[in-house]
Amino acid sequence: VPAGATSGDVKVTSNGYVSNGFNFNVSSNTPNDPINLRQFTSSGLTLALATGGTASQTPVYFSITMEAVTTGGTLSTQIEIKPVDTAFNGTTNITEGAQKAGPGPFDCSNPANECAVSSGALSDGLYHWQARAKRVRGGQTYYGNWRSFNTHPDLASELDFKIDATGPVITSGPIVSNLLSNSARIEWSTASESSSTQ
Repeated sequence: VPAGATSGDVKVTSNGYVSNGFNFNVSSNTPNDPINLRQFTSSGLTLALATGGTASQTPVYFSITMEAVTTGGTLSTQIEIKPVDTAFNGTTNITEGAQKAGPGPFDCSNPANECAVSSGALSDGLYHWQARAKRVRGGQTYYGNWRSFNTHPDLASELDFKIDATGPVITSGPIVSNLLSNSARIEWSTASESSSTQ
């Protein structure tokens, strides 16, 4: 079989005679590209986080559907998280989920499959992420292709989710004015927060 071939047609030649052809497909140990990338704010995977949405606490949880063509080995999800405007490199800030016996498919958004990945603690900020499947079979490790959440291929400037877990800090006030029997005007200022969100 030629190197890199995934399918072909085999014929045997003997004494000038050629046999009928036999089609074949080469089974790959490399896992399929991930599909159904999703993000959640709850460990039970019940509270989906919309694209560009804000989480008020960490961790954030990520899921994919992963699968391999051949039987055996184990599969796990790998996630790479980067701040917005920082390009992925496929080597740093990689978080891996639990191993599952192959070949799948495993929908990691189903809590029963126990293969979603936790981000761990993240600082307040804007983030994007990508995922791939990892497979270990016969003492060898194989990696599927990375796929980015939302737009693929990824734009480093794309916002997948925001972390805003720090409450506002009051820098001045409160100032009470227009005090009446059933109402009052109360004003204050906060640090690093626009007046429209106070």
